[in-house]
Amino acid sequence: MSVRAWTTRRILGLIMLLSLTFECVAGELVFAVARTAMSLPIYVAQSEGYFAAENVSVRITDCAFGKLCLSQLLDGKAALCTAADLPIVFASFTSNRFAILATLATNRSDAKIVTRKSSKVRAPADLRGKKVGVAVGTSAHYFLDSVALLSGLDPASIQLVDLRTDEMTAQLLTNRVDALSAFEPFAFQAAKALADDALVLSTSRTYTLTWNIVAAKDGLTANDRDVEGILRALDRAIHLIEIDPGRAQSILKARLDLNDEGVAWVWPDLAFELGLTQSLIKTMEGEARWALRSGYAQGREPNYLRYIQEGPLNRVKPGSVAIVR
Repeated sequence: MSVRAWTTRRILGLIMLLSLTFECVAGELVFAVARTAMSLPIYVAQSEGYFAAENVSVRITDCAFGKLCLSQLLDGKAALCTAADLPIVFASFTSNRFAILATLATNRSDAKIVTRKSSKVRAPADLRGKKVGVAVGTSAHYFLDSVALLSGLDPASIQLVDLRTDEMTAQLLTNRVDALSAFEPFAFQAAKALADDALVLSTSRTYTLTWNIVAAKDGLTANDRDVEGILRALDRAIHLIEIDPGRAQSILKARLDLNDEGVAWVWPDLAFELGLTQSLIKTMEGEARWALRSGYAQGREPNYLRYIQEGPLNRVKPGSVAIVR
């Protein structure tokens, strides 16, 4: 056999192998899921075999928080993702290639301001002139500005320090920042590390965070059956959380490597339910105005009704959509 013939056969063999590999994963939906307690229904559905029961092949990829998950979806690395309302708002100024399928959970107190007792910060108003670590462009950032305004404090008087979530605790421990505005589980991690020196500031309920399932628009039609199967599996998972919270908490602890204290910290503020409500639209509209006013976004305020795809949820759970068009 000539070298050319041998090379040609090798190339054809590789092409066939790659084709077979693609066919094996072609029906698999990549789901970028943030490591947070609000993603619990997804973990339950995976652990209990609910996706498999719907004949849906789902591959979950972890990301630190929703903003990164949404980036994976927009980069074409995932078909579905979890994201809070604010990252969705920021993305809407530059892209219309995604759609919100459902709200999976709400949280009354996901973001918290954590400081050291030794820092002499006792209330939000004391943050004037202080260095506050935050992941800029996330719900914790919006929360910090909202708390400042409600406390009569100009947000511009706070020295923002843009931090990665994995460096927040160390920055607070070494006094490089005076406080953190962090969402979970990073607020818990910081408070745990500070131990007796930890102080979580008392703040008013500024807004309720929504935790949403987002899909790439391009794949919605092709994956319509699978999307509905995923929503049915998640609705079933939420039912298990309601009737057997102990089982659900065990799954959460195993999935996020939490102990009983960590679960007790986040559990009271969580509410799980599949739905789409007008309050989601109102929240995103308010956040969009904040982003434009603060210079974090440019352009015109998007029409968020165009980002809602209620069809799959309506078919899976009639009556769960309460959005006025």
